[in-house]
Amino acid sequence: MLEGIVRRIAASHGRRIGAGTSKLNHEFQAFVDAEIKSQYCFGERVVMLEVLRDFVRDRLLERTDNYRGLNELNRHGILHGIYGNFGEEMNFFRLITLLDLLCFAIALEHGGSCFAPAPTPESLKLAAHYKRLQLPSAMQS
Repeated sequence: MLEGIVRRIAASHGRRIGAGTSKLNHEFQAFVDAEIKSQYCFGERVVMLEVLRDFVRDRLLERTDNYRGLNELNRHGILHGIYGNFGEEMNFFRLITLLDLLCFAIALEHGGSCFAPAPTPESLKLAAHYKRLQLPSAMQS
């Protein structure tokens, strides 16, 4: 799934990844580079994108012969049946984090700010309603 999404992003920019996974690392680097070149670059976002890039490069897509991770969360090791303990609970959380970071990168790719939008009259009214519900008198009725 991760590969397919990144391949589609590359194709939307006219880049071909071809067979295999070696050029996928270039696409994750492109996320980092785009943020660094951004007019609204934030160091925190750069770090988040670097974490995604590094994990994919050094763990997920690393050649099985070179893989030194303790968590057995390596694409090649899983696909070729070398690792049997990759289904551990902690790896589920790692995968959710990977998907979250990928969604973050995609949002940046499409011009999303990743910040909450400005309040509207409707949102302020709803927030005031929620605050009234939190009052002790609202809980008793």
